[in-house]
Amino acid sequence: MNTATHFVDPLSVEAWDDWFRWRTPQGLQDLTIDDTWTRVAQAVAAVEGAAAPEWSARFINALRQWQMLPDEGVLALAGTGQGRISGQRATVINAAAFVSTERSGTARVHYNRLRDVAALAVRYLCDAIQLDAGDAHEEPAPHVGLLGIADAIAALGLRYDSEAARAQAGEIAAAVHAGCRQGLERYIAEHATPPATAITVMLHPNAKVPRHDTLAAAASARTSSWITALTPHPRLALLANHRGDMVDAAARSTVLGGTGTTAGRLNAGAAGKALHHPESRAGIVDPGRDDPAARVLMRAAVHSWIDMPINAPFLVDQLPDPAARAHCAELARRHGLPTPRWHIDSARLPPTSALR
Repeated sequence: MNTATHFVDPLSVEAWDDWFRWRTPQGLQDLTIDDTWTRVAQAVAAVEGAAAPEWSARFINALRQWQMLPDEGVLALAGTGQGRISGQRATVINAAAFVSTERSGTARVHYNRLRDVAALAVRYLCDAIQLDAGDAHEEPAPHVGLLGIADAIAALGLRYDSEAARAQAGEIAAAVHAGCRQGLERYIAEHATPPATAITVMLHPNAKVPRHDTLAAAASARTSSWITALTPHPRLALLANHRGDMVDAAARSTVLGGTGTTAGRLNAGAAGKALHHPESRAGIVDPGRDDPAARVLMRAAVHSWIDMPINAPFLVDQLPDPAARAHCAELARRHGLPTPRWHIDSARLPPTSALR
């Protein structure tokens, strides 16, 4: 049986309320975030036909545990009938949701579950692509993304700038990649004629493939398919209990820029049903998490398991000095990454937010 979703960060409740909660002139339609998950999962799973209830339940189970998240457009609009769902098609895996502490006090990553959810994320993605089957999707191509890796590393008691942390990040990315490949193979195997749009964008993201793409053609192209990507999803990272986006650590503070106070929202009516639980976040300040070189090396650690080129800018409170930028550029070149681009993260600087 599915358990209710728990928020542990008040900003995450506000993020849901501002960006993803369905409301109409008649009032709130999503009373809780679990209503949001159900709305989205049922809309996406509907393309599965008779198997829709089974897949909807699986999607909801993973969503409620913060193990995967829909892309922003689907999360806000699927099942609402409020127009075309624009933007990227993505499913984002939250690595932090797969770390737990044993009775012995030792934290570990549940790799089997991680691979299973990554496979489920591909199924969800293929189904979500068909919500707007006749529309072109924005770049990058539909993909399975990652967030919460820095949080998982912190939960395992590792310094962000350590070799051990980078090795752990690589293992997490490898498990996600393996699960995604398995999920795509299962999806193809289960569909005698896979939906043309899903197969086109999953296996041939940069090619003009005929809409009558066949199973044989899909299978022959399987080795060149692009599935995983490391692209920014800051709103999802904030929603998922304020996790770090991609392989970066979460900002120490984020100003949402909403129309009301978080405290007021948490105490007011239906918003109070969001099940906010004020559990403490990790209180350890990792001295290595803001080191520019460490951030480049963390991307290098997962690079081998990311299908699409990693080219997102690094968001920083202040630009690294010229020597640090030159060192990072050399590290990137050595590891086959693009030359780093550094952008000031205005979401960390009150009172305005880059996320609105």
